[in-house]
Amino acid sequence: MDKKRKASPAKKWGPASDEWTEVYNKIAAGIGDQRRMFGFPCAFVNGNMFAGLFQTGLFLRLSETEREEFLRLKGASRFEPLPGRVMREYVTAPADMARQPKVVAEWLRKAFVHASSLPAKVRKAKR
Repeated sequence: MDKKRKASPAKKWGPASDEWTEVYNKIAAGIGDQRRMFGFPCAFVNGNMFAGLFQTGLFLRLSETEREEFLRLKGASRFEPLPGRVMREYVTAPADMARQPKVVAEWLRKAFVHASSLPAKVRKAKR
């Protein structure tokens, strides 16, 4: 049987906007461990991802209370990197927030504090 593999949706993803990239790079520098995930810059603490960029803009991992507060912001939404695949603990920032670096910095700090409170991820041994 010859099964065709589905093309990775990541190949269709475009970059985050220049505006978000510039703001994120300035604010996230020095906060957590910076790495790339699926070609996008992301921030981790104790192995837990808490923020990053995606083609739709900034996403953050927040506590339940903070998520509810964030989702009341006009234009905020749950983070859904693939249709139907909502990442429950993550939210996507409204596009206009990229022009409010102080607000972005505050939410990034909240995401860092929340992720810092989570148990550290233990890397699985390589086979």
